[in-house]
Amino acid sequence: IPDNPTLSAYEDVFSGSTGVRVIRSLAVSVGVTVCGTLINLFFTLTMAYGLSRTNLIGKKAILNMVLFTMVVNGGMIPTFLLVKNLGMYDTFSALILPGAISAYNMLIVRNFFIELPNELEEAASIDGCSDIGIFIKIALPLSLPVIATFGLFYAVGHWNNYFGALLYLEDQNKYPFQLVLRNIVMQTADTSANADQELPEDTLKMAVIVIGTVPILCVY
Repeated sequence: IPDNPTLSAYEDVFSGSTGVRVIRSLAVSVGVTVCGTLINLFFTLTMAYGLSRTNLIGKKAILNMVLFTMVVNGGMIPTFLLVKNLGMYDTFSALILPGAISAYNMLIVRNFFIELPNELEEAASIDGCSDIGIFIKIALPLSLPVIATFGLFYAVGHWNNYFGALLYLEDQNKYPFQLVLRNIVMQTADTSANADQELPEDTLKMAVIVIGTVPILCVY
């Protein structure tokens, strides 16, 4: 237990130019996480529900294409060239759209939809409900546990992602928090030999790490 607890490390992190960078990057990370998670859930749920229907034409071929993406990956350089040629380089969409859907998560959600009772769908059809109505009014309300689970998975993935920003972002004002955290830790390590430094290197590191951990803990 510390003899004299102090919040000086957090004051240093949020003061000056570093504080501006941290606050801006936190806002970027929150925006990317919220928008990215909503997009992930939209594509995952809609595709999973469509592929869970027995009357879908070409379902086997689509499933095979999905499984193919789990085995074969284009690689970092082709993906970078694709993002750049699509005009997403140095934009927030480069952090969201390339991973808009996870094949593995989609297959698990599809299996969940398959286990839903067919009687509910038949009763809704008799009452005149459309396919979209069945999906919105019956399938989604019964799928809140799986939506919460994979929404959390997607949110944590977006929040912790820094490598995508390192590859696709050039403007430092667009950096998410994890990339700023990485830069601060590296910068702190480079200046650790400075005798005039008031706080130890590890103190600043841990303060920034706590700041990056608390928001996602609140989500949990």
